[in-house]
Amino acid sequence: MIFKRNDLYRGILSWFHLLLLLFGFYPLSVSFLGLNTQNTLKMTALGLLLLIPIISSSLMLRKIRNFWIFVPCGLLIAAGTGYLAYCLCDFFQYGRYLGGILTFLLSLIPFIIHIHARVQLVEIRRDFIAAHGSSKPFAMETWEVSTPANTPRFSHLTWLVIQYIAGILLGFSTYWHIIFYLTFLDVFLCFLYQYRENYLDFVETNDGVANLPLQTLQKIFRILYALAFLLLIIFTLPAALYGREPLSEISISSHTILHVEQDTDSLSIPPNSTQQIVPEIIVQAQNDSTPDPVWFANLLKVLLFIMGIVLILSLIYAIVQGIKKIGADFCTDENDSIEFLEDKTKDDKKKLRKQQKKKEGYLSPNMQIRRKYKRMIKRNTKGTPSSTATPSELERRAGIAEEPNTTLLHSMYEKARYSKMGCGKEDLQALNKTTS
Repeated sequence: MIFKRNDLYRGILSWFHLLLLLFGFYPLSVSFLGLNTQNTLKMTALGLLLLIPIISSSLMLRKIRNFWIFVPCGLLIAAGTGYLAYCLCDFFQYGRYLGGILTFLLSLIPFIIHIHARVQLVEIRRDFIAAHGSSKPFAMETWEVSTPANTPRFSHLTWLVIQYIAGILLGFSTYWHIIFYLTFLDVFLCFLYQYRENYLDFVETNDGVANLPLQTLQKIFRILYALAFLLLIIFTLPAALYGREPLSEISISSHTILHVEQDTDSLSIPPNSTQQIVPEIIVQAQNDSTPDPVWFANLLKVLLFIMGIVLILSLIYAIVQGIKKIGADFCTDENDSIEFLEDKTKDDKKKLRKQQKKKEGYLSPNMQIRRKYKRMIKRNTKGTPSSTATPSELERRAGIAEEPNTTLLHSMYEKARYSKMGCGKEDLQALNKTTS
């Protein structure tokens, strides 16, 4: 292959793509405060500090495998970036607090995305092992999982378009001008990334074709690459130079239309009196409306309070369970893992029982073999066996790796755990005869 997938070119484009997606929060935050254009641009420039957590999280993802090391390091980097923004954002009242808190929160996003990518990789690995077995190597790395932090796509421009339209609807002129130029830059980033990736996909797909002219393809790719980039500049540059954005002429205003069916002369309504009549009608309608009962208002307050408490408790519970699951998945690094040894919550046990009832019974050969293996490991291990260790590691720690019965039970367990066909009654009988 001509180019490497994980090179500096791809990394730089991905870093700046994620930066552009997060950049818009800075001008939006100060637009509500009504700051002038100069201070808005200063606040927007603080967004460049987000390159620190974006690049750091990308590099840490390749070096740090432990979830409980990755998270504190990410929090420290995010806090340091937020403090740096706190020191720099001193050009308007409460600017330090706004810049520091906003930068800290946005600095967490790259780390959250990469943690999610790590969890996704574990799920993909489990599906791969279930389909192909543990003998076939799994070559995918965490940074190859497609996320907004490492794969610029044109579909991500939807987020910038939403911000652009929101700026127009809210009437924040400086904000939607900034979003327009961010979108303008991101179009080029996505083009530079996707065009090259599509070429690499083509080369990988046809790599086995005899007499494939790779050098000629490379020259054609570079020529078309330059021409397409030039055409993109020709079609987009006028909008940037003349400042004529697609929706810049739209103005949103409300109009009140008063239909008068009677003759104004017969009613003796003086000219320009509708501006006095309409407010009086509105005030009279408000006075005529009956207020809500006091008990109904109190009931609504109680219901809202209960709903808020339930929502907060549910959110805390979901966060705790999510952290437990992410911590276990993030640390899983082997192609083969044993899952029944980790502490299950009640919900997990219920789900496991439902899956067992649907797929196979409690007394099926597969389940009996897996329970035999579990008992053997627990019986020979001091303390609690590791939930992230492979069967081979568990056997070495238990000191039974060299025993003949262990070898047979190990192979039977792998067949029962990972193969599509599983173990049958003959396998169980043969195992029982050997271990009896």
